[in-house]
Formats: sequence, structure tokens, C-alpha cells
Amino acid sequence: MNQHSHVQQGLTETPTDTLSHAQIRAARAYLGWTALELAEESGVSFSTVRRVEMPGPRAVRDENVTAIRAAFTRHGVRFVSYADGSLGIAGRG
Repeated sequence: MNQHSHVQQGLTETPTDTLSHAQIRAARAYLGWTALELAEESGVSFSTVRRVEMPGPRAVRDENVTAIRAAFTRHGVRFVSYADGSLGIAGRG
């Protein structure tokens, strides 16, 4: 097992570089943030947050996605993938 993997509720989670629109929305909900608060925490525009949270292809620069990920990471959110290929988030712990 990967040294960074964790078993939680019978599922193996592994850190992932992938960041889906659903993970971003889930992480924001987990922290109780509005889209505006995420924009402020990450230093990106509100419209960028709205675009990155929309399903499908997104016209968002990589550095903006990196800034969003960093804001969540600073607040204890981890982005993970599971053995079945699904993506998720994990909280502080």
C-alpha cells in the first residue's frame, strides 16, 4: 500500500493531483464557504470559481486551479481517489 494511502470506511484513498468540479464544490461545502469566500481565500476571481465548479471542460488557467487547491489544503482538505476510480475529499485527520 502506498505510504500516503489511508483506509477509511472500508475504502482505500490515495492522494490525487486530479481536481474535479465536484471535489471543489464538496470541499467548499465541507468548509462552509461560499464561492466568494473561496475566491478570497485562493486569490482568484469569483467568476473563476464559478467556471471551475461547472461540469465539463473548463477554461481555467492551471495556476488558478493550483491556488484553489492550496486554499483548501491550508484548511485541512485533502483530495483523494479511490480504487474504483472515483474521486473525493478527506477532511482534517
